[in-house]
Amino acid sequence: MWNELRERPGLVFGGGLVAGLALGAAAVVGCLATMLWQGEAPSSVAFTPLHADSSSNSDNFAVATGPLDEDMEMYATLDFVSGDLTVWALGKITAKLSGKFTANVLAGLPPEKGKKAHYLMVTGLASFQAQAGGQPPGKSAIYVLDSNSGKFVIYAVPWSRVAAANGQNQGFPLIPLDSGKAQNVAIRPKAGS
Repeated sequence: MWNELRERPGLVFGGGLVAGLALGAAAVVGCLATMLWQGEAPSSVAFTPLHADSSSNSDNFAVATGPLDEDMEMYATLDFVSGDLTVWALGKITAKLSGKFTANVLAGLPPEKGKKAHYLMVTGLASFQAQAGGQPPGKSAIYVLDSNSGKFVIYAVPWSRVAAANGQNQGFPLIPLDSGKAQNVAIRPKAGS
């Protein structure tokens, strides 16, 4: 019998594959049966909602979106020439603008001498703590990177959920949170260029 199996390796591989698939299927059926026996529906498997943000840039502008709270979205624009970063709050239910927040990134990210400013901007979901009895900022951090120098600045939006609930329009400076440098090695131009 062993000699026959040595002469037919495909039979051994195929048999092993079938046995492995059968064991995997049995494990899945066993897990589902256990869940049903314990009174849990298969849909009760842990589910984490996704939060999609988006960003894009061109030669002169960068744009990004992200959440401010459960009912508000933000739309951010960055003008490379002026350095103006502007964030608008847009109601998901009302589809109306209810806030405008601004900063100028040139203070923290001045263009390098002789180079045209070029920035990248993205947002990220954040869970900030309230500061000194106030409310926490909106749920997105805004990350702006100078792609020439590698320097970056992070901003928060001073969003007030109470003011939004009362229908008040908001407009404040963005809050600079921190800054740093992503690139620690100086890049030198090639000789002759």
